[in-house]
Amino acid sequence: MIALRSAVSRALGPLDWEAIREGQLRWWFLIPMTAYVRWNIYVLVESIFPLAPLLLASMVRWRRAMLVAASGLLLMMPLRLWLGALPTPLPDWQTWSLQDVAARAMIGGDLASSMWSLRVAPAVRVLGLLAVVSMTVVCVRGWVRTPRWGRAETVVGTLALLHLALINLLWLYNDRYYLVLAPALAILGARALDEDRLAKSMAAACLVLWAGVAISGTRDMLAFNEACAAAAREVEATGVPAWEIDAGYPLNGWRLYAHSENLPPGSDRRYDVPFVTSDRPTQYAIMNRPLPGFDIVRVVPLDRASWQTTHAVYVLRRQAGKP
Repeated sequence: MIALRSAVSRALGPLDWEAIREGQLRWWFLIPMTAYVRWNIYVLVESIFPLAPLLLASMVRWRRAMLVAASGLLLMMPLRLWLGALPTPLPDWQTWSLQDVAARAMIGGDLASSMWSLRVAPAVRVLGLLAVVSMTVVCVRGWVRTPRWGRAETVVGTLALLHLALINLLWLYNDRYYLVLAPALAILGARALDEDRLAKSMAAACLVLWAGVAISGTRDMLAFNEACAAAAREVEATGVPAWEIDAGYPLNGWRLYAHSENLPPGSDRRYDVPFVTSDRPTQYAIMNRPLPGFDIVRVVPLDRASWQTTHAVYVLRRQAGKP
């Protein structure tokens, strides 16, 4: 890891966010510990929930179900009093949410939560809490009951704790950074199914549902990004320069930040890429919804959207004289 850090710096030059993260270390102890505890509750809920098919399937046996349910009920009231509500495992506009999978949050035009997501949100919060409690039960049983976990499980658990420490040290509180925890959580969570054929069958059925969500979400995400890219190409074909089109984070990040030769002369990608490193208003924008001060040039349907919150993107042109 030390050699890689040196090699990356030599190959790519100074990395802005590396310097920012290092500079933030000086403020680490100015944050109250209660804030870190609160943030880590959200980290656990969001990172463990993807393993819910494994963990909730273990509740097929009534003793485990009673233990997990009772523990969850005991935690509900303190969490509601302290956090104001049960933590949600699928926050809006993170990588995986009840709105979509990592697409609509990456372009302009914020959206309100859809009605169906508001209706299912309470159930999702309860399932997230039960998944965390179930994982806790699995870990405690593995550490205290015979036969105890061996060295392999200890190494996996230690690695997960070290990753969790790094997430806190560098303030990486976003679900995309929790992916490093996925292998360890999957290995430990699968222990809940050991020697239980019924639980394995239930987990398999739940994983089919999870696969449907993953496939439909990824299919929509790819189509969404392609629709935005096609719309940006069409606007450019009319003679509009790339830097006058706010096409969202992924496209601007590639077309203007990674390929800064597409920026106007004298520009610096560290400060002048729309949506990515600058909030400078552009002549055109591709957004989730029309906004005041813009004219609608085109509505691009999203034919592969299903449960996602929107089914179209808008190509907008800023009205003359509007900020």
